[in-house]
Formats: sequence, C-alpha cells, structure tokens
Amino acid sequence: MLRRSTALILALVPAAALACTLHRDHGEAKASFGAKTVELAKADPVWVGPGHSGSWFNAARAGEGFTLEILDDGSAVVVWFTFPPAGSPARQSWILGQNGRVSADRIVFEDVYTARGARFGAAFDPSQVRLERWGRLEFAFASCTQGAVTWQGPAAFGTGTHALTRLTTLDELDCAGRRRLTDNGARAAAALRSYAGAFVDPTHGGEGWVIEPFSPTQAGAYWFTYDGNGEQAWLLGIGTLEGNRIVIDGALRPVGTSFGAGFDPARVERTNWGRIEFEFASCNATTVRYSSSAEGFGTGVLAAQRLTRLASATCLDTIRPARANGTWSAGPSMAIPESENTASLLDGKIYSVGGYIGHRTLQRLDLATRTWQTLAPLPDGRDHALSVAHDGGIWIFGGYSGGQGDAGQSWRYDVASGQYETLPGIVPVVASGGTRLNGYFYLGSDDGTLVQYDPRRRSQRVFARFGTRLRDHSQVVAYLGEIWMLAGREFFQTGVAMQRQVTIFDPVSETWRQGPVMARPHSGFAAAVVGDQIIAAGGEFTASLGVIPELEVIGPGESVWTVGPNLPIPVHGFQAVAHEGRFWAIGGSTNAGTGGGNGAVQVYTPD
Repeated sequence: MLRRSTALILALVPAAALACTLHRDHGEAKASFGAKTVELAKADPVWVGPGHSGSWFNAARAGEGFTLEILDDGSAVVVWFTFPPAGSPARQSWILGQNGRVSADRIVFEDVYTARGARFGAAFDPSQVRLERWGRLEFAFASCTQGAVTWQGPAAFGTGTHALTRLTTLDELDCAGRRRLTDNGARAAAALRSYAGAFVDPTHGGEGWVIEPFSPTQAGAYWFTYDGNGEQAWLLGIGTLEGNRIVIDGALRPVGTSFGAGFDPARVERTNWGRIEFEFASCNATTVRYSSSAEGFGTGVLAAQRLTRLASATCLDTIRPARANGTWSAGPSMAIPESENTASLLDGKIYSVGGYIGHRTLQRLDLATRTWQTLAPLPDGRDHALSVAHDGGIWIFGGYSGGQGDAGQSWRYDVASGQYETLPGIVPVVASGGTRLNGYFYLGSDDGTLVQYDPRRRSQRVFARFGTRLRDHSQVVAYLGEIWMLAGREFFQTGVAMQRQVTIFDPVSETWRQGPVMARPHSGFAAAVVGDQIIAAGGEFTASLGVIPELEVIGPGESVWTVGPNLPIPVHGFQAVAHEGRFWAIGGSTNAGTGGGNGAVQVYTPD
C-alpha cells in the first residue's frame, strides 16, 4: 500500500509517494526501473502529455486542488475541487473546465462552468441543473511534477495565480517510465485494463465521478454532485482496487473554509461521509453503490458509463491472442498503379499519395462504392513520403522528390476544397511511417528518429533514435497508447543489414525501449493496427534475395509475433490501412530493389 499523509487535509496520497519525475537531458542517458532499462530520447521543451493526468495542488493550500485529464484526442478536462467565496450559502464548490486547448507546455480552458440546482440521490432531476459560465483557467507546466494555474473568475472569485505540485500519479501513466511489461518489452496483459477517467449516469446528467487508479491495488475517486439544497458538493476517497471492484470505506466531504484569500487549511474539516463502491461490468460501464450517514445523502445505486478516455490509458475488456489464420481477397485495383506510395484513411476513403519515381499522383478509393478517383496532383513529385489523415485533410510529409534526396517540403491536402497548403519548416522524414496518437502525429524516418508534430500549432519536436541502428524502410504504428517502430534496414559498404528489431516509444515518459522482435526481417513492408492487433506484411530483402511474402501478427500482452498466410501477390514499397476489421494493402512492386507498381489492392480479413 502507498503511504498516507496527515499533512494533506484531503487524506490523499502524498506527493512524495506518487510524484512523477521526468528527467530531461539533451544528450543520451539511461535509467533503470526494476529489471528494465530504457534509453532516454533527446528531449526538447516541455509539452503536455499523457503523464500530466492526475491530481495537482498547492502545498500551502492543502484541502483544495485540481483533477486533470489529458484526453486521447489531445484536449483536456479539469475539475477544481474547492470552496465557495465567503458569504455563500454553499459549503463546497467545484469548477469544471472542458475542451482544454493544449499548446506546448500550457493548457487553456475558455469553457469553464459551475453548476447548481439539482438535489442529491433519488430526488435528482437533471432538468434542474443550472450551468453557469464561470471564467477562464490556464495551466503552465515546468515539468511533469511542477506547474502553475492562473484563473479569471466572476467577481466573487476574482483572479490569481497559484503554483502547483503533482499530488497523484496514475497507474501506467507514470512519467518516470514505470510500466508492467512482458519479458520482451510489450505491455503486459495485466496493464491493459485501466479504469481511469470520468463516468456519468445518463439519467443524472450534471453530476459524475473521476476515477484515479494509483497502482494495481489502489485507486482514488472524486464525486462531483449536489447537496439536499441544490448547492454544489464534492466527495473523495482512496480505496482498494481488486479485480473489477473499487471499494472506498470512509469517503470524505471536506468543508469549513472559503475560496481565495479567505482559504485557511487549518479550518478544513475532514467530514466523514460514508462508503462508495464501483463494480465494473466492462471498461465503459460501472455500477456505483453508496451508503452515507451524512444528512441528506442516504443510500442508493447508480449505473454509470464512461465519459472520458485518457491519453495512453488502455482498457481492453478481453485480451485475445493474435489471430493469424485469416484469408486474403482482392480489392479494386488502383486507377494508377503505384509503388513507394503512402496511404491513409479518412471518412471511409483510402488516399494513395505519390509513387516511384517522384510521381505527383493523388488518388482515392471509396470503400463504400469500391471505386477509385484521381484527384488534384501533388505540387511536386514524391515517393517514400509519409501521410496522416486528420481534421478533413491528408497531411503529407517528406519523402524523396523524384529520387533526388530528402524532400523538405510538406503539404496538407484539404479534401473539401481540393487545395494544397504548404507546411513550412518540417524536419525531413523519409521511408518510414506516420501515425496519430493523443492529438499528435508521430513521424518515423530512415535514420530511426521520431518527429512529434502538433497539427494545432504546426510545431514539432524531434526524439533521437533508440541505439545506433538506422531504420530505412521501417514502419510506425500507434498501438496500446504507444508508438511502435518496426524493422527496417541499414546499408554498409559490404552490404545490407535487414532488421527484425522493434522499438517502442512511450509518450508518457518520452523514452524508448526494446519490443518483441519480429518473426523475420522486413523492410519496405506495410503495417497497420487492426482492432487489437498489429498486422505486418510483405517487404523485400535485397534485389538479389527477392520479395518477402509473409504476414505476421502480434496481439495485446504477447511477447512473440505469429506468422500468418502469405500475400497472394508478394510486394514491397507499399502501405496499408485498417478499415472495419480488415487490413487493406495498397499497391507495391513485385520487383525487389526497384519500383514499378502493379496496382493490386490486397485485403486481409482476420479469422
């Protein structure tokens, strides 16, 4: 069990016990956690990430604080659990910030509200909830453990700034890099059922719970609700986590002080409230049972559903083994055969970009009608580029311009208008893959580096490669809240070294580690996440050794890859996307060591 501290009026876990420590170094360093050793990536200025989720407080103001959630779409939610201004009839206050805009080391909340009017328990009527705009909150973080908050509220709350320190670190979202892993570096199955997030009973809109698991056996929870007079109330406590149940005996309702300058931690009364129990039927649904001796609360049962999903917090109801006994079928052939193209999926349509050597092709496959359409050509020829579909556009990065070296020019193709927008200043990336996770793009390159790109601010950070090996013609996928860089090759004067290596980048700790090596070497292949597993297929050895026909699969919690049925048409220099549980392989060349697309679309359906 984690230590408790009487220094914190709310009886939460002390910051020293749960604090996340993020060591940033502009060189290379190593840190050991148990039997695992990770190599730290090159770190640029602080960006808000999954590890900032948790509770924060000001040590001089123990008794109030913030529960912050960084969501899987890159936005944020915060609740300030505090007290009302002096003279208010309420005994507690909570302030909700939604749609937080993440910008580098800051989060800005323009949508900040309070609510009141409903009554607790059986008398709760969501139509009585009165939502009132409160003001503005802005958080700035110096690290994963230190920050500050600035607020602008109504006259009774005023304006101000407080320094903040991390209060709780969530299980599997630890900036120090502590993860439960298999022997080969994948996330262990036991780590893939996180109940972290916000939950609400749909019949009780206007109140809800925030769940914070701290370890495999301990969790905390907040309940933001109302009292019998329709004034705001909040409850919290720490309890045991065992299987699918969280039991909190001795939940608290702190009262006794005022907001702002009138806050006095010595006046906070740790009022015992009662018992709260969560029983999860699935990752997204829980039964809440409560029993309180406090006046106006009583006992009851509520049915809650998940409201928020935290960035990089994975919850799988079922851990299934890799399914590698599927079948291949033929899809509609490309309008223009291409290889060394890149592909991405947007709104049920696959976009194929560029081709060998330096083609300006942009074509689209409508999966509903199974027809191809050619679109406005690229501003410049491109092969070995990367693409990511997002926010109504196809974002096209790097590659080669007609085989003449790295192309620094990148674009966003706007689907609605059919126009290209230049993206200036992008670090050159080539011959790998791009993916999206937690509101950011992650772009691999042939030298093994990883670029984190923020499409909201059009800014980037570069993380140094893991080890010394280059990763030409590798692939990059987002899997179980992390980034997997798969296989590739490097060239020497004496020949080519093909790789089975898998390296995993953890966006919580911003560190690399070794992952499960692939069943065989691959380069110039395709990979995609289909449901809960990674599928990789095809590629080439060298011009003399030929094209690789094999498919291989890995599932959640597994340490080894499983080989499946061969590609009907072995190809290299192609990309794949996932759609409705299938793996769509787009184009490629049958000739090892050179291009020349045959236009095949090959579809794998797992069993």
